[in-house]
Amino acid sequence: MPPARLSESLGLPILAARAPWPHVTGALPHAHPRELPEVLYAGLYLAAPRHPAFVLSSVSERLGKLPAQLGPLDAAVRRHYARGASVRPDGTLQVHPMPWVGPEAFAFVLYPPAEAAWLAAFARRAGQPIPEVYAVVLAALNGCFAFGLALYGLPPSLQERGPRLDDRSLQPLDLEAANRHWAREYRDADGEFLLGGCSWTTTENIGYFCTASGRFRSRRKEGEVLQEWPSLHDLLADELPSAEARDQQRRSGPPLPWTSARGDT
Repeated sequence: MPPARLSESLGLPILAARAPWPHVTGALPHAHPRELPEVLYAGLYLAAPRHPAFVLSSVSERLGKLPAQLGPLDAAVRRHYARGASVRPDGTLQVHPMPWVGPEAFAFVLYPPAEAAWLAAFARRAGQPIPEVYAVVLAALNGCFAFGLALYGLPPSLQERGPRLDDRSLQPLDLEAANRHWAREYRDADGEFLLGGCSWTTTENIGYFCTASGRFRSRRKEGEVLQEWPSLHDLLADELPSAEARDQQRRSGPPLPWTSARGDT
């Protein structure tokens, strides 16, 4: 099937046919960044037998599964997916390739839903439940990367018997490690739940926390609360544009910590 027909079947725009069609392994054709709007990067993948339910028929359908709290993320992805998108065999959605950062770098990486059993297992292992407001998010989106911003999730390889972090697959940053270890680096954050973070400067990341009352905060490690929001929707509405603006300003510099699509830092 030609690229145009395949693209239409996924609900993706066909931009141009100057570049060779990407292989189903996910390899990206080489292109200069200035050519990206004119090159189709819609990598198509066969559904893996282990995850057939996660591979959706189109990017629009995948985004349509997101809860209202993630509306700003939905809108941001839709603004950028004309630059290229792919759905991996496990259902991971990758949007807006950035080959000038790395061969597997994307502006957006959205992971498929977490299984209900994983959320229950987290509570047993960590000694605290995932806040309901974030559990709803994980049931639709098991973490993501969006420019310099990350929402943490439950890496599938760590939910299996004999868990180990598999650095050969794309996985979210680990929500359990965040609350067992990383949260301790933030002064005065006791009792708050660490669910994400963002590259704030070239030398400092900030953390996103959910309070016992269900509000959301951005914190510096020294203890300063930078901002507070009544909902995750409001946090993303403010922070996603800021993360994108900072990414554009630093594009000529070294890659930022959160841009690793493999989930390492």
